[in-house]
Amino acid sequence: MSRQPRCYALSSASFWCDWVSAAAGSGASVLGFAVLVGFCLINAAGTRAGGATQVVLSSAKGVVLTGLVVVLFAQPGHVLSSAPANVPIGGWMAFATAILVIIGTYNGWADLVIYGEEIANPGRAIPRAMFGGIIGVAVLYLLVNLALLHVRSPAAMAGSDFAAADATAGVFGSRGGAIFTAFGVLSVGAIANLSVMTNSRLVFAMARGGMLPRGLTRVSALGTPLPAMLASSAFAAMFLVSGTYLALSATSVSLSQAMLAVTAAVALAWRARFPDAPRPYRAPFQPWSLWLALGLNVALLGVFILQDPANALLGFALVTVLSVGALVFGKVTDPAIEPTEPLAGADLWQSPN
Repeated sequence: MSRQPRCYALSSASFWCDWVSAAAGSGASVLGFAVLVGFCLINAAGTRAGGATQVVLSSAKGVVLTGLVVVLFAQPGHVLSSAPANVPIGGWMAFATAILVIIGTYNGWADLVIYGEEIANPGRAIPRAMFGGIIGVAVLYLLVNLALLHVRSPAAMAGSDFAAADATAGVFGSRGGAIFTAFGVLSVGAIANLSVMTNSRLVFAMARGGMLPRGLTRVSALGTPLPAMLASSAFAAMFLVSGTYLALSATSVSLSQAMLAVTAAVALAWRARFPDAPRPYRAPFQPWSLWLALGLNVALLGVFILQDPANALLGFALVTVLSVGALVFGKVTDPAIEPTEPLAGADLWQSPN
């Protein structure tokens, strides 16, 4: 859990360091810590402050990307070569690397589920928002890629450290690097804020379920699960200053993919066990679409394990040790607290398909 805010705080700090020409390394770690503290202070001011910050940052990101698409398509296209492309065949490992980057790009598509208790009528609202968000982001990202390919060849993009800045050099000149570095700060900052919000709610839910101390279930008068946020952010800060990001990130790759596979399996089991449970929407092509999702996620899990077996094994070993500790700890912790009541008017509280 703490990997996400630490990762995005450090990424945002790295963009800042590039922007102000500061030294990387310890400078980025210190600035990343400041970014993390800043978003914690914003969220401590209440759910409205955290939510409004997220809306502003995400909206600004969408506006900038839309503007990038318009600017690039307004430029003359590059001349297509008629010579056959010399594309090296990388095999499964190259595929795994590429798909890992793609998954990372769209990561977070299901985080809305974590906010279910804060949404009126979540059974209907969550699927609509989730699939609408997936479609909207996919369309925007594809347009950005098409716009980049309009002015730059794939080979030129592959050799570029900052494809967007190079592609807009004809418009922004040497300022393109600074402009899109600023956009990097904005983009990663938006994700860092969301990670602080998301992880605090995960810790809160685990504490309410009896897996963590009951004190982490306290909520401030402004609606923020403050102890949970401080606890998750403290762990993030610990990894931030320790410089263990790469190792931590590597061990989480297969774990994250395993969670997607387990989620698909649980959904199949849920439908089989409770076929008549109320569902706000009928999922198409059931159960075959779920079986397809399970198969694809298991296949990707296998590829990721083969790509980096040592870190995959380490990640699963860490989870096993923590799970055993949770079982032991669960015998002495306070009983689980009952979940909060659904919001008024939420006529469908059950999980969607």
